[in-house]
Amino acid sequence: MRRWFLVSAGVVAVLLAGVGVWFAQRSEGDTAVVVASCPDAVAPTDQGAPAATANPNKSGIAAPDGGDLRVVESGFTQMDDGRYVSLGAVVENSSNRVAFHTRVGFRLSTAEDEPVLVVGEGHRIEIPIIHPGQRVVIGTVLGLDPKPRLRPGGSNPVVAEAGVDLAQTRWVPAEGTASYPTVITTLDPTYPPSRNAGTFRLRTNSNACGDLVPRGATLIYRDGSDKIVGGSFSNDRHPEQCLRGDQETTLRPFYDPPPTADMNRVEAAVLCDVTGATPKVTDPSPPVN
Repeated sequence: MRRWFLVSAGVVAVLLAGVGVWFAQRSEGDTAVVVASCPDAVAPTDQGAPAATANPNKSGIAAPDGGDLRVVESGFTQMDDGRYVSLGAVVENSSNRVAFHTRVGFRLSTAEDEPVLVVGEGHRIEIPIIHPGQRVVIGTVLGLDPKPRLRPGGSNPVVAEAGVDLAQTRWVPAEGTASYPTVITTLDPTYPPSRNAGTFRLRTNSNACGDLVPRGATLIYRDGSDKIVGGSFSNDRHPEQCLRGDQETTLRPFYDPPPTADMNRVEAAVLCDVTGATPKVTDPSPPVN
């Protein structure tokens, strides 16, 4: 518990930091004055924030009071003799509400619009919190099903399109928006990302009253022209990722960056959730995180 000391008319008043609100007692008998506060969110109920689904082409989810959630940038690179596809995207919230537990899906198709089968579960990720006006990066690497290339004379299909779909979100009522914390993620400038790095070093800042729940970390790659060329997701959940205040953590990309990636343009995001709000185990299509 931190103590702050104010001197007023020769009297020292001790300020005790409470949960979420600090009070300054100016002199005996005065009313306590709020001088600062911090977000202390509680997971919304299913009734208060029911699931909202995407439009027919899954490119956006409309908010009740105007604005929406939308994929505003995306890009991909097929790598390693066609065995993997690295994808990245930016999701933007143009509404005045917090988008809670947003499901993002990834899909691949050929020039003939044939779906490309993938292995693993990296094609479904959940972004816990997206604030009004916020743009969040999301990335992953998808492994192609090996069956086509294992057939005689077979090879991996050529991916012509990598789609990023918004499946659903939950719109927090506008009056509760300010209670949701913000977590800012930056690359550690002391140890900038490099192609041969096994881990990327990150710095986070959370303005939450208490510690949040880590839900993984993600990044996107851009080329020299600032176009997105891929991404990655790590479901490693380090305890320090979502602690309050300033922290240092790491992200393991697992796969090599795309050949055209400019390592000075990497963007990352640590995904943090409020306590008691993880996906239900009965969910028929749960996210990887």
